[in-house]
Amino acid sequence: MFTPTLFFYLLLSSTFGITPIKLMSWWGFLPESTLTDLQKLNYKIDATLYRSNQIALGSIAAKTELYDIAILSNSSYKILNRHGYIKKNTLNQLRPNEYLKEIRALAPHCIPYIWSVTAYVSRGNILTPPPDTIFDFINLNKEKKKIRLIDEASEIFIRAMIDSKKKCTRSLEGHPYSIEKILSNCTESELNSITDKFKGISEKDFKSSIVFLKNNSKAASYGWHGIGTRAIKTNKNISYFIPKNYPTIGADFVCILNKSYSKKRLNSLISFVKRITNKKNTKTLIEETFYFSPYKKTNSSSNQKIENLKKEAINFLKKENYSIIREPVGENQEKLNSWWKKIRFIKSEN
Repeated sequence: MFTPTLFFYLLLSSTFGITPIKLMSWWGFLPESTLTDLQKLNYKIDATLYRSNQIALGSIAAKTELYDIAILSNSSYKILNRHGYIKKNTLNQLRPNEYLKEIRALAPHCIPYIWSVTAYVSRGNILTPPPDTIFDFINLNKEKKKIRLIDEASEIFIRAMIDSKKKCTRSLEGHPYSIEKILSNCTESELNSITDKFKGISEKDFKSSIVFLKNNSKAASYGWHGIGTRAIKTNKNISYFIPKNYPTIGADFVCILNKSYSKKRLNSLISFVKRITNKKNTKTLIEETFYFSPYKKTNSSSNQKIENLKKEAINFLKKENYSIIREPVGENQEKLNSWWKKIRFIKSEN
């Protein structure tokens, strides 16, 4: 993982006189061995780490740091590309046929880094049988079983609306779901009609699952599969269950931001992207994060459960039976925020 010691080592190394690459990345997405590999090639990196899409979007839009490269979710890419912050037609020809086409298509002007699927992750076999819906999962709380939910409005919203089987969501079946489509298609009354199903869930149940799963031998969480797995990676007694209908697929990409570069500088940035996303560094990344490689052909994971989960997720991709996170804007964003407040701060009846 990225550490302050290594960060200063990279900045104060023998690369004096070299213009640093100003990089923005998710926290935990820059393995030390990858940074060391890049430093050996005389790349000087000035990295800023972030923990939410909102922080990334705000920082890039503010233009205060003038980043060169950013590691972004497909959701952030959608917004930034729409507003002209992504350098276009620069990385399109980099390994055009080596990635899963469904993942590559989520951010065509950037290079895939890793991808993930939402899943129920369980320790101690408390999910027997597996939940059919997120509401079945929530009901485990009423049975005094220990559960946690990802603390992200978009992920919870899209899962709840699909599982509610409202008429406004059923009419969208047959192709990948997105939040924008659901919010535009459903009335506020339809959105609010499922809030009662979250009764029994309190604010604490939306806390991070990492420490929670580490400290509880019989517990389960719903969220991105890699987060749950990292929490219990040394414990073999875990199980994964992908939602039966339209699980959420998410991917992160390495993007060159839209600034004015000299030809030499742009070529250097392209070489940097090529290096940080090569198979060697991708393998290191997925071994640390337990997310999936975006390459079509990769060495099998040493964790057979993760390998099986990946194969299952790819089947959903191929069938277009999945949902994606695309942050809404304007009126739709207000509708989502209103819905989330009702869910996130609902008082527990326990």
